[in-house]
Amino acid sequence: MSYEAYLPHVNVPEGLARVANNKMLFARLVKMCQASPEFQKFEDAVVAGDPVVAGNVAHAIKGMCGNLSMTALFDASAKLCESLRSGVWDEELLATYRSAVSETLEILPALLAELA
Repeated sequence: MSYEAYLPHVNVPEGLARVANNKMLFARLVKMCQASPEFQKFEDAVVAGDPVVAGNVAHAIKGMCGNLSMTALFDASAKLCESLRSGVWDEELLATYRSAVSETLEILPALLAELA
């Protein structure tokens, strides 16, 4: 089965390999990511102007997405995390991150349907 339609947002073959090609487990983990409160926690930290909390939450999102091979969101959150941890609010990185979140979450229902 080809999962190329989900690139660059989710590298499905790599994600499946991380869970011994267990589609049910991968789907369950993707659903957990989809429903994660971390995305809202990040936005709340941005609104509060708290780079420490925002950096920590970006780091958590990076780890979650890395484990699921959500490549675009992993890359965006990694760059944002690094910037925030150095005390720099970079609006371009923030926009890239938000776009990656939106685009990744948008394709997950179709991916989950295909994995079922």
